[in-house]
Amino acid sequence: MAGRHHIFRKICMAAVVAAYWLLSAWCSMVVYYHLPFLPQFCAWGYWLVTAALSITVVFVKRKRLITSAAAAVLPLLVIAWWFTITPSNNADWQTPWARMPAVEIKKNILSIQNIRDFNYRSENDYDAKYVSGDYDLDKLDKVMLILSYWDGNTAVAHTILDFGFNDGRWLTISSETRLKNGQRQTGLGGLFKQYGSLFVIGTEADLLMLRTNYRKEQVYMYQLRITPAECRILLLDLVNRSNKLITHPQFYNTITSNCMTSLVPSMRKVAHNKDLFKDIRFLKNGYSDQIIYEQNIKSKEISYEQFRLEHYITPRMQAVTDRDKYSEELHRPAMIKW
Repeated sequence: MAGRHHIFRKICMAAVVAAYWLLSAWCSMVVYYHLPFLPQFCAWGYWLVTAALSITVVFVKRKRLITSAAAAVLPLLVIAWWFTITPSNNADWQTPWARMPAVEIKKNILSIQNIRDFNYRSENDYDAKYVSGDYDLDKLDKVMLILSYWDGNTAVAHTILDFGFNDGRWLTISSETRLKNGQRQTGLGGLFKQYGSLFVIGTEADLLMLRTNYRKEQVYMYQLRITPAECRILLLDLVNRSNKLITHPQFYNTITSNCMTSLVPSMRKVAHNKDLFKDIRFLKNGYSDQIIYEQNIKSKEISYEQFRLEHYITPRMQAVTDRDKYSEELHRPAMIKW
């Protein structure tokens, strides 16, 4: 029995040390991303200190209580510091995310300021332009889901919602990372409160043409099968959440608040089957169009590959050079497959 007890204690100690090292690795990344002075040196220093403390606790019996207390306090200080790091809208933002949209709802009319409508000559050469507009909610009748792939990774795509009105107007909403001047977005940085978050409300000639014609991304467009009333619920929820960000800023998060997961709370309000959002393909959102195919395409004569090909818009839209005709060409009735 004594031998079993000894082995069990060793296993427990190993588990505690492993958990402590994982916590220390997380703390070192917090130090790396949030200390302005020599962050890499400080992060490695933090990791070495915590590793030394944990090794001392395990192998050195002398003053073990003091060492254990020090080992516990150090990550607790970093965790406490983590909760003091709060988001702000006051920063030197890069031009594409410099302005936040502001929406006022008057009965059936959405009055929107700071609708992004940049005019591009290339991806990084553009005229920054914002417009205002009034949109009649009674004319809202459709929503398109846009998936844009940019680096060959089929598991990840940028997700956009495109709202159509029966007077021919379109309003495009994209949840995006808000970067400061000098910042570059990384997946790891997005886990450590590095970037702001905002809903960009813009025109198709900006948000979609940028991706199809200038970034040369692989862009797919699917019409969601929801009623005009559900379109209205979805749009109102998104613009209300966008307005809230003006007074209650949020951090972007690579997992919990990315371009797809930040849309899910609004999409859930109009979903006929809310269990769909438990599907892992909403995290690997590049595969989310598989869900659309499975839910809506009954005919076995159309394969998933053919379904995607029919909704692939990049080659067709790259032939459009006049931004004023972009929306007209994008929504030609002959191109709407279902």
